Amino acid sequence: MLKTKKLNLVVAISTALLLNSCNGQEIKKNENGLQYIFHKDVEGKLAALGDFIEVNMVIKTAKDSVLQNSYGSKPYNFPLQKGAFKGSLEEGLLLMSVGDSATFFVNADSLFNPKFGMSRPPFIAEKSLLHFTVKMEKIKSREQVENEMRESAEKRKSSDDQLIVEYMKTNNLTGIKTPTGLYYVKQLPGKGALAKAGDTVAVHYTGKLLNGTVFDSSRERGQPIEFPLGSGFVIPGWDQGIAMMAAGEKGLLLIPSHLAYGERDMGTIPANSVLTFDVELVKIKGDKTKAPAPKASVPAQKSTPKKAVK
Repeated sequence: MLKTKKLNLVVAISTALLLNSCNGQEIKKNENGLQYIFHKDVEGKLAALGDFIEVNMVIKTAKDSVLQNSYGSKPYNFPLQKGAFKGSLEEGLLLMSVGDSATFFVNADSLFNPKFGMSRPPFIAEKSLLHFTVKMEKIKSREQVENEMRESAEKRKSSDDQLIVEYMKTNNLTGIKTPTGLYYVKQLPGKGALAKAGDTVAVHYTGKLLNGTVFDSSRERGQPIEFPLGSGFVIPGWDQGIAMMAAGEKGLLLIPSHLAYGERDMGTIPANSVLTFDVELVKIKGDKTKAPAPKASVPAQKSTPKKAVK
């Protein structure tokens, strides 16, 4: 009985705080019980499920303690999906267009549900309402995002190619460019057949950024790396480049970012980095078609030399 009275008191306090936060503005409620207030309502196309949205958001407890505030860092970007429960924040976001700002009051017990793998923190009162004050900055359809990604990728490829050409000119290098944008400079010829997909190869290497910063070296460890070629165990630029070499061959791989780590920030390797690798194909162990499944599903691509570049 005491517990029930305590819960009722918590609800009463949460309701009082909610009313105080409204400053006389009208509280609305949707069919699932989500309460909300629009501070600014701009005419425009509403967000839809599947859209990619960018929002600034301040999340507070019923006692006005700030849990998160994107204004201190950067906006949140994510695809808008169906909420996991009735009265979810997602239901509120579907009511917004670009330029809108609103506060949505979400039931803490519904949000922090063990069924979703989330337990309610002890500092958030049971049956209280969390306050999500949201400003809708951008709404983009999936098609728009995909088009922008393609355009950005093409610009990046062109930019990377210019960087590589300038690097080769500055360092008086002559190399071969493949159709995928990889450049290979042969420094010491090897003997025998070229490595092929399925072969297990042993390679010594030193990896550098274009500014000369070394980020990794098998030579420093005193042991070459071994892997099945063309199986996605290494970045695509390696699968393609090593397939242009024979045993004992040494060369320089100049790898554009889309054949390396792309937009991923690898710490010592910043996002969108063009990489250089001084490589030596120490040996080819032969066809290992029964090698274990690769960690990454990046297929090898045949790299047929097309033209010399200087």
